[in-house]
Amino acid sequence: MGFTITNKVPPPASNKGEVNNVAIKCMHQFNACYVYNRGSDSEGYVLDPRIDFLIITVPVTDRIIQGLIGVNLTYMQMDESEPDWVTFNKSHLPKKAKGYYQKYTHGVKINSLPGLAVIQAKPNSDTHNFLKLTIVPSRWTASDVDKFWSYLSEVTGTTIDADYILEFGNIRRIDWAIDYLNVDISDFLLQKYSKHKRKSISYYGTEGGVETHYIGPNGQKLSPQNFKAYIYDKKASAIEKGHALEFGELLHMRLEIRLNKTNLGKVTMKSLMILSGKVKNRFLPYKLTDFFAANPEGVGAQWHMFGDSCKVRGVDGALNLLSKDERSTFKEALENAQQICWKPDKLWQSTRYHLKHILGKK
Repeated sequence: MGFTITNKVPPPASNKGEVNNVAIKCMHQFNACYVYNRGSDSEGYVLDPRIDFLIITVPVTDRIIQGLIGVNLTYMQMDESEPDWVTFNKSHLPKKAKGYYQKYTHGVKINSLPGLAVIQAKPNSDTHNFLKLTIVPSRWTASDVDKFWSYLSEVTGTTIDADYILEFGNIRRIDWAIDYLNVDISDFLLQKYSKHKRKSISYYGTEGGVETHYIGPNGQKLSPQNFKAYIYDKKASAIEKGHALEFGELLHMRLEIRLNKTNLGKVTMKSLMILSGKVKNRFLPYKLTDFFAANPEGVGAQWHMFGDSCKVRGVDGALNLLSKDERSTFKEALENAQQICWKPDKLWQSTRYHLKHILGKK
C-alpha cells in the first residue's frame, strides 16, 4: 500500500460539518499522478487513471486458427467440472454495459479473476472481428494479468498473446477511472464543454450530500448505459455493496469517463499506448472543480454556498445572483479551482501506465 494512515497530518477539508480525523500521507512509490493543496493544510491526491472497463475486438483471418479457437472454447463451455470458467451470457455484464452485448457463438467467462474477464469468438455478423475480449481490470494484480494472458494463450493455441493484441486490437469501449483521495464529493462540480445542451442527474445520500452526479449524452434518454461521465462517492458505494474499502477509512471520490466507438473513432491498442497524434485527449472536454482548492479572500462561507448554487442553478445562474464585483471575483476563483484540481493533460499522459500493466509490460 502506497499510502500510510496517520493522525499527524491535518484532516481533510470538508463542508459536511463533521471532521474526519484520519488523513493520509503520500509515499513516493504509490501511483499518485499529482497532489494539490485544498487549503487548511489539506491535500488532495489524484491517482493515475485506471481502466475500469475495456472491450477489444481482434481480427483473426487464418481459418486454421479460427477453427482452433472455436474448438477450444467449445471444450471449455462443455467442461462443467472446471470451476475456473463458465459459459458467458449477457447476465454476466454489469448493468452499465448491457447495451454492448454482441452475440458471439462461443464465449467463456473466467471466474478466477476479479472484476470481469470474457473471451468470445465467432460472431454472428461478418461486420465484427472474430475475437472479442471484455475485461474489468481495475483491480488486477500482476498475477491476475499473467493468468488472463495464460488463458488467452490456451484458447488460441499460443497464437495470440499480449503483443498481438497490442498490435492489432481495436478498442470498442474503454472506461477510465480516476480516483481522488482525501476529498469529499460534496465539494466538487463536474461539467463538460459542449455546444450541445445535455441533461445531468444527481443522487443525494441519506445525510443530504451529493453521492453521485451523472452527465448524460446529447439528446438521448438518460440511462445507466449511456452516461458519458460521472463522479461518485466510491467509499459510500463500496459500503452499500458490501465490498472491501480499497483505501480504508479515507475519503474516496471517483471520476469515470466512458469512451465508445462513437467518441473514440478508430483507436487501436497500439495508438493508445503511444498516444500518437491521432489520439486526442479525451479528458479535455471535461471540467472538474474542487471548491476547497480556491477560496477567495474575505468571502468565507459564501464561496461554498456559491458552489452549491452552481450545482442547482448552473454556473451562469449562480454567477448572475452576484453583484458585478462579486461576479468577477467568483468567476476568477472558479477557474483557479478548476486548474488546481483538474489537470487533463497530465492525466491523459498517465493513462499508458495502467495499459502497460494489463498488457504485462514494464
